[in-house]
Amino acid sequence: MTASDVEPDAPAVRPLRQLLSLVSFRRFLLAQTLSALVNGTLRFVLVWITLDLTDWQPAVGLVGLALGVTGLLVAVPAGAWSDRLDRRTMFVRLSAVTAVVLASATAVVATGTGGVALLALHAAVLGGLLAAVAPGVQAMVPALVPPERLMNGVALQMMSMNVAMMLGAVFGGAAIAVAGNAGGLGLLTACAAGAALSMRAVAMPVHVASPRTTRLGAEVMVGLRWSLGREPVRSLLGIMLVIGFLWGGVQLLLPDLAKTELGAGAFAASALFAPLGLGMITTSLFLASRTSIHRRGRLLTGALVANLGPLVVVLAVSRSYVLTLVLMAIWGVGGGIVMTMQRTLLQERTPDELMGRVMGLNTLGILGSFPLAAAAAAALTAVADPTTALVAMGITTTMAAAAITLRRPIRTA
Repeated sequence: MTASDVEPDAPAVRPLRQLLSLVSFRRFLLAQTLSALVNGTLRFVLVWITLDLTDWQPAVGLVGLALGVTGLLVAVPAGAWSDRLDRRTMFVRLSAVTAVVLASATAVVATGTGGVALLALHAAVLGGLLAAVAPGVQAMVPALVPPERLMNGVALQMMSMNVAMMLGAVFGGAAIAVAGNAGGLGLLTACAAGAALSMRAVAMPVHVASPRTTRLGAEVMVGLRWSLGREPVRSLLGIMLVIGFLWGGVQLLLPDLAKTELGAGAFAASALFAPLGLGMITTSLFLASRTSIHRRGRLLTGALVANLGPLVVVLAVSRSYVLTLVLMAIWGVGGGIVMTMQRTLLQERTPDELMGRVMGLNTLGILGSFPLAAAAAAALTAVADPTTALVAMGITTTMAAAAITLRRPIRTA
């Protein structure tokens, strides 16, 4: 945070107004919003293109597996790299490469020269790039906002990231409806390039990188031992794994249910994700404007157990388009609470020299769990219909969420 970014009377200013007055933080929000838009749109576009390429149901799960499996491999090492390197530069370079790969995928789809296998290959590369960007982005927030405004900064960053990811499906569906499947991928190419340009203009404070006296693998293990050896850090990371697993299942199976059970086309199916984003906007703006929130652990527990899995079960069996829209809005309200509280509590308990590695593990939960969800979706849809598959995933994650959050480390956090 530069000196010009700090107002003399900052503590007296309303939290939301104070943060939005920081020029570098606004530029950061734009850059990571565009990056998140790529992430959210890509998943819907790939699912829809796969449905057009083949009638084989497990293919959707397998393409999703390709998109997410590289996240399992690179998220934690990328977090360690972000502790070593300049995080802003790392974001710019990775986003530029992402734009190049997306341009290649656009050309392949536009010319009709590739099938599911080539689509899955591009998905695997893009999944790795997106996972590599995420830890550094999350680690930048505490450096760009005053310490007493961390919850507010996290709320704004989570709002822009999650809304972009949710509404990305809507933009992707609209682009497909107007310009075909290649149009959706072309939109993402422009977004990735825009993210790189916006982040170049961010003025970051000097980052004291960790000394390169040990191998990267050893540094990864230091972060892993520290994170898994402490409560509530361990449980907070477990929560993100549960959230990522179920969110992956919804992204993979809801478009299919919308198409087959609700009779929705590409845009109508993608529009189901819009109320989710609106719900998260409402919650995140509320939290961003609050000076403080008491009993955050209990708030996190209540929103997670009551909102995560149970609503997804109802979503799966809904045969009304309007009801599904309403349920998605409610899910977004609860999701905004869960995501903001989880990240705030986690970053408050993490020193800066380990922030990248811990955020890498956090990224592993939200991105790396996607291949687990894809594998589960592929296995379940091979023996049952998509409705049964989503119900099973909703029940399983409800039980897992309760087992983690009803324990003392989270309730008293």
